[in-house]
Formats: sequence, C-alpha cells, structure tokens
Amino acid sequence: MEKIFSKAKYENGPFNLDIIFDLNDEPIVIELTPRAGGNFLPQAIKHSYGVDLDLLILKYSLNEVIENIDYAVTKNEFIYNYMVHSKVRTIYNGKTKFPNEFSKPFKVDIFIKNGQSVDSFSHGGNSVGNIMWKINNFKLIFKLDRLIKNNPLFQI
Repeated sequence: MEKIFSKAKYENGPFNLDIIFDLNDEPIVIELTPRAGGNFLPQAIKHSYGVDLDLLILKYSLNEVIENIDYAVTKNEFIYNYMVHSKVRTIYNGKTKFPNEFSKPFKVDIFIKNGQSVDSFSHGGNSVGNIMWKINNFKLIFKLDRLIKNNPLFQI
C-alpha cells in the first residue's frame, strides 16, 4: 500500500481498504482508495463518536493546519446504518415501512422519487437510499438487522 500511495504522491490522508480472504485464508484486496470509506461511514462515525471526518478531509485538502488530531470521543452511541435496496426490479411506491419495535430512524435519505423504476440490487450504484438508527444496546443491532433483512416490505 505504501508503494502505491507513494507513486501516486498521496503521502498523508485517509484511505479505504477492503479485503476478503479466499478459501486458503489468503487476502484479496478488493478496494484501495484515498477516501474515508463509503456507505455513509463518515456520517455514522460523526453521529456515533462526534468526529467529523468530512470536515477534517476538507481542511486537509485545503492545506489547513489541523490543530488537534487526538480527538476525545464526545459521544459513544451505536449507529445502525442500512443501505436501502430492492431484491427485485420494481417501481418505488414512495413508502418505506420500519420495524415497529424500534424508534424511528434519525436519518432517512431516499435517493429516488415516488413512481421511479428501481433495479434489483447488484452493486452499490443500485442503492436507493440510506437509513440510520441510534441504538442504545449493541445486541439490539443484530435484532434490528434480522428484522430488516427478513422484512420484504422494508426492501422497497
């Protein structure tokens, strides 16, 4: 990684590294990019810990001095971040049903309009929205995850 970033003259800043392991436990790099991560990860970190990665990257790119990079965590909330997609090709009906057992999400961003065609999910470009919940108990994240993934009404 250092050789790649050095050749690209990217000497300091965030990067996103995604790897998977094959059947022989050998790592396979599937993404190495100079960014803070996708799927609204910087926003989830900001809401969970109070650290604004987007602002830091902007300051860094403008060559501003970042005074204190040892941030004290101001919050410690669990954030469940869900990328909304469809299992089948359909038309968005303008409604998204949320599990009743949980509080309403604090952030809902749907990228499409009522009546718009939605392709079945095959890659990140097929995502139709993003939803975030604040969860007060780590174990509840798994329960919410199961409810959402097993609820066909939630999947647009």
